[in-house]
Amino acid sequence: MPILLVSLIFWIFFKTEVSAEEKQFVLTGGDEDSGYTYLIPGVGNFETNCKDGGSSAFVYVDPDEDVKILEVIRDGARLNETDGIYLEKGFYEVHIGNETDYGVFRFAVTEEGNSIIMSLSANNAEISIVREPDMALSGGNGKFRYTLKNGEWIEANVPQGAYTREAVELSCSSGLTNISGLYNGEFITGEEKIYRQEGDYIITFWDLGAAQEQSEAYRIDFCFRIFRDPTMNLSMINAPMGMGIAYAKRNGDAYPAASADKLFINRDGTYEIMFIDTSGSGLSYSMSFSRDTAPPLIRFTPEFSKGEVIKETLYFSGNEDIAVLKIERDGVEVAAREGCIKVNGRYTLKIADRAGNSREYEFTIKNGVPFPTQRVVIISVILIIAGGIVLIYARKNMQVL
Repeated sequence: MPILLVSLIFWIFFKTEVSAEEKQFVLTGGDEDSGYTYLIPGVGNFETNCKDGGSSAFVYVDPDEDVKILEVIRDGARLNETDGIYLEKGFYEVHIGNETDYGVFRFAVTEEGNSIIMSLSANNAEISIVREPDMALSGGNGKFRYTLKNGEWIEANVPQGAYTREAVELSCSSGLTNISGLYNGEFITGEEKIYRQEGDYIITFWDLGAAQEQSEAYRIDFCFRIFRDPTMNLSMINAPMGMGIAYAKRNGDAYPAASADKLFINRDGTYEIMFIDTSGSGLSYSMSFSRDTAPPLIRFTPEFSKGEVIKETLYFSGNEDIAVLKIERDGVEVAAREGCIKVNGRYTLKIADRAGNSREYEFTIKNGVPFPTQRVVIISVILIIAGGIVLIYARKNMQVL
């Protein structure tokens, strides 16, 4: 009896600790026109154009910063896509949450709306999607316009594929539709027209009008990158769409380009690149940056080799070049106060600078007798309680005898 009781306590303890809890969504606002907002209690919010358990021709799921799409299942099969937009027919189960709590958002993409484009087909014929169709570049007054053969256009203050330190403003003709995009690989809606946050953008436009008249439709992914820090780790620069490299300089001296459409870079330094449009209409665009490929450093006391066992408190310090510092102990992220590490365990310390260079340090701290962790304390308490139960049980047996 006591053994069974102790086993049950341990099972409940470990089961509770490792299992994430499924939460029920709470609809907090929105409507069919503006979209719906759902709350995952204790986790965060996400927005969508479809109600939980509903159906639509397409569905998007846009989580808050603290919430992630953990898993996507369509018709019982797990998908690798977690970008948050779903066009293919099927029944979906989207797991949304964090490491400890999550909810399952269920919906169907309907057969008649197998995709946005198919739903707009006049004769329900099979429609092929033409990605990155030919477009003519024109512009002026700081604007770059890309025009399709049917007259539809996209316009921005940077050319397609450019690097910029400025905010990017996008607009398009009335025949194009923009419903989604990616920011640093994460799904974003197409509602924004001005983009200010630094990072990589892919804003998707559809020419849906063509699907009503012919068996193909156009998809254009307008790409650009906003960067604030002029220092980057780059090895190749592609010319923006419709443009070529006029010249490049490194530290003020001419730097040869292997071709007009790309520049390969293998030396650190300060670069300036001028692009001109290939049609000869006089459009130009320039960018400048500093290439830095040296990874950041941290100074340790005492010094050690990779994987070494350190039998004393470890002190460390960095400098202003370090933009990211992450410390893991036995696979769990931890903080190190006042630049010292003294708790026993196996450590991985990861650092990165603003240019994108990174470095890792691996070591083990074995500094005397470690202080009991929370799990050890809990287990000790459970053992004490179990011991007390065994003692009471034994006394009862003695009294009976």
